[in-house]
Amino acid sequence: MKQSPISLILGFLSFMNPFHKGFTHKEEVVYCSRRQGPTGLWEKLPELHYHLFNRGKENLYKTDVELQAGKINSSMKALVLITDDARATVAGRSFGELIEEIKSEFNIVVVYLHENPRNIRLWKDVVTIGPLERGDLGAVVAEEIKSLQNLSEVECVLALSLECGEVLPKVWELGVPTLHYIPEFLTAPRQIEWLKKSRRDSTLKFFPSENIQTEASSIIGIKDDERSRVLAVVNPGELLEQIKGLAADARGLLNNEKKQCSEIKASGLLDPRYAYPQIEISGDRPIRDYLAGWRSGWKPRKPCPGFHPGVYRDHQANLKGDPTIDFIQQGKPDGPWIAEVLGLKGKSECDREYIAVGTAWIDPSTAGPQRGELSGRERVKGNGNREPIRTALHLHLHYTEGIEGLLLSIKASSSRPDLFISTTSEEGKVRVEVMLGKYGLQAQEIDVFPNRGRDIGPFLTGFGPKLFQDYEIVGHLHSKKSPHAHDDYLENWVEFLEKGLVGEKGGMMDGILDKMASDPSIGIIYPDDPGCFGWEGNYSYGKALIDRLGFKTPRPDASMNFPVGTMFWARTAALKPLLDLNLQWKDYPVEPLPIDGSMLHAMERLFGIVPSLKGYRTVVTRVEGVCR
Repeated sequence: MKQSPISLILGFLSFMNPFHKGFTHKEEVVYCSRRQGPTGLWEKLPELHYHLFNRGKENLYKTDVELQAGKINSSMKALVLITDDARATVAGRSFGELIEEIKSEFNIVVVYLHENPRNIRLWKDVVTIGPLERGDLGAVVAEEIKSLQNLSEVECVLALSLECGEVLPKVWELGVPTLHYIPEFLTAPRQIEWLKKSRRDSTLKFFPSENIQTEASSIIGIKDDERSRVLAVVNPGELLEQIKGLAADARGLLNNEKKQCSEIKASGLLDPRYAYPQIEISGDRPIRDYLAGWRSGWKPRKPCPGFHPGVYRDHQANLKGDPTIDFIQQGKPDGPWIAEVLGLKGKSECDREYIAVGTAWIDPSTAGPQRGELSGRERVKGNGNREPIRTALHLHLHYTEGIEGLLLSIKASSSRPDLFISTTSEEGKVRVEVMLGKYGLQAQEIDVFPNRGRDIGPFLTGFGPKLFQDYEIVGHLHSKKSPHAHDDYLENWVEFLEKGLVGEKGGMMDGILDKMASDPSIGIIYPDDPGCFGWEGNYSYGKALIDRLGFKTPRPDASMNFPVGTMFWARTAALKPLLDLNLQWKDYPVEPLPIDGSMLHAMERLFGIVPSLKGYRTVVTRVEGVCR
């Protein structure tokens, strides 16, 4: 039977498959250099590519630096240039002129990203890598630099365009001086985000002019940036000294960062299990991540429950350096940047004290009243009699899936807050009634409200008038499902919130209600999210609402504590101004809503801001072993 041309080609490729010749597949091989042959299919099957182009089995897993090790002089330092445009200019030099001017004193390694092969020039004494196009390019570049470090000390890495920043996160992990050249700055949102990330991942940025430097600093909100330089057009023979000077500055910044890491480590302030649970705790990596986040403003985190570095920074008029370092050096002073932590004892490591205020630990085995005893949620009247502090719990259940665990925990608690449950459909109401009957729970009210305002509308507009009139303390939780969030991420977030507000068998809820009953200065309690958020894209909405309340509006760049996810326990008097807004259903935005930038996202922040404006204090919760 005659075979088709396609069958013949597939048969040939199968015959040439290196796996048939004893090769072992390794996931680390994720790229190939276009200069060594065709790409496309070969980048998906790199072993086959290398075999076809006679790399040889012994060289199959070697990096390009190892393959070109003969070009490396071990007595000289190395300089890595990363570019995605071989025709670009630096300080008035073409890329080729730049290399010719500096290669007399450095081993040069050039990495090309996304470049047209026609623009690539090969030097007999310069290591050339790429162009790299697919796969984890940062991991590839980092692997090449690690190979280079075995042959020569790396003076610095120069990334020579804004888009080269995509590989810098992995390079940053190596701890080598990294200079990022920003030849131009445009205002596209994607480029602004890249510039923010560059501020995190590069040791030092430099610009071709002061105007571009000023524009970039202004757009991302930098007032005084010690990690920014200008490298304008320089005379022949001066460029080498300029680059060496920038590299020396970068090395000095890295050395200072090492000192800061030691200072934070000695203070014991950073709890990596809380701040960076996703990072393996090894060496200074979590501390470096923490410092980089605050230096750049790119996804900063809290070091431990109860301390917000951004709020501390906002209250220090002359602070120029890192807020956490200053906080430590000033003796960890008390102030609005510190919140008391209410912790739930676990099976281990339940004796950690946070900041200066420490942690009030709840023992779930003793939280809440025992049978026949008086509750701490009662008030002693002038005549000596006790009266209960009326407490309610609002559950908004737009989604009824996955709430069985929460209902069981509420059932197991010693607290008995009146339940108010809202749904957005008659079918949902029926499902809620069935589940309540199944678990032996009773609700004070179950109502169907319009699907407007998400969980906030039912809380303030739906049940608000009754809750704020009849109850002193009210809890607010809701079922959560976000189409833009990964299932694991959302499940982790829901666990973080529910265990921080109710806890297994209701132990956290019992402890929270006892705490609020015994201390009337507490306005709101919620889990202390390690992420640090400001107004983001919600300032205009927040300002309009706060203006209506008659309070002074915080600055657009202000840091703040608030219940991320809008779940909390609060004293109704502390949130009364929000009820007084008298929001109607038509005042809430119509679904679908964006991920950020809406009236509801601003309201989420107001739940954290308003209690302090009313003179109440905030307490945060922490459950050991439950991280986000």
